[in-house]
Amino acid sequence: MAFNSKNRVLAFAITGIATIICVYQFRKDASETAKIKSDLRHAVAEVVETKVNPKSKHISVGYAFSVGNSTYFGKNDYKPLNGKSDSLMHHFFPIVYFNDDPGINQLLITEADFKKYELTQPDSLKLHNALLE
Repeated sequence: MAFNSKNRVLAFAITGIATIICVYQFRKDASETAKIKSDLRHAVAEVVETKVNPKSKHISVGYAFSVGNSTYFGKNDYKPLNGKSDSLMHHFFPIVYFNDDPGINQLLITEADFKKYELTQPDSLKLHNALLE
């Protein structure tokens, strides 16, 4: 199928929109990381859900944690290195959050998660590096 001018405009528009979304997501992630680092607090979260995206094969890890009388939920996506995502269910992992808004948080499982916040991954969690990236 040859690209006519209408198809080219449509392809250009779709590419532009995808680029804007990627830049927005990157800036949002960087902003949230900066906020957490500015007033970092620690808690412990329980993994309450794992789902594998059939298309990307990424694992979405849902977790819950409490601060005071409030419970917060979050999700992180990981690239699996093998298919044992269920082994994370009901396990507890550290989490960092922004003191003024615990809804801005990050689950810490992999070495990369810890490095992002200039923290050292405990030896006891290093076995999960073989599961996720």
